[in-house]
Amino acid sequence: MTTTNNIVGLFNFSLLLLLAFFIARPTSSFASLLTKYHVHVINDMPEMGANILFVQCKSGDDDKGARELRLGEEYGWGTRVNAVGTTLFFCLLKWEDVKARYFEALETKAVARR
Repeated sequence: MTTTNNIVGLFNFSLLLLLAFFIARPTSSFASLLTKYHVHVINDMPEMGANILFVQCKSGDDDKGARELRLGEEYGWGTRVNAVGTTLFFCLLKWEDVKARYFEALETKAVARR
């Protein structure tokens, strides 16, 4: 019986910590965790030598892999904001074998409550 009481107590404590985390979270609302964002990268660069755009997008813990997009092709994915309210995806674009650029494809920041 003591083991059952300990498990129930630990479960209740875990729920209390989770509730406290969401109440104290510096994001605008719990709903922001449920929002799914869709990111799209489109090769719309006319007059390129080979008409191929190399794309590699990733976050700190999620590499979306490398893709080659022909003119007019699109690459996309869906993602949600992480538990602390900050998510950053950045992409590397390369073309003509010499030109390259990084850009932030998606950035969310925790919003402090007022």
